[in-house]
Amino acid sequence: MTTRVVVSCPEGSHWHLLVTVRDSLFDPKSKRYVPEQFTRVETHVLTQGESREISIWDSRSLVVEEVVPATPQAAV
Repeated sequence: MTTRVVVSCPEGSHWHLLVTVRDSLFDPKSKRYVPEQFTRVETHVLTQGESREISIWDSRSLVVEEVVPATPQAAV
């Protein structure tokens, strides 16, 4: 069963969101998923006011973290 998740970063937020989509690692010999081992599928950084729809299912997980926005460097 596929679930659609909408992740959004609110307008005016001091933070950005780092969204990582992971798939469970599959072991072809045992024909099972390896517990607590993942492969990274996608990574997105959402800035203020952005949103993204992501599909997940039984072997896929979603990790959302707050990250500090990059500050522009002053020209020398």
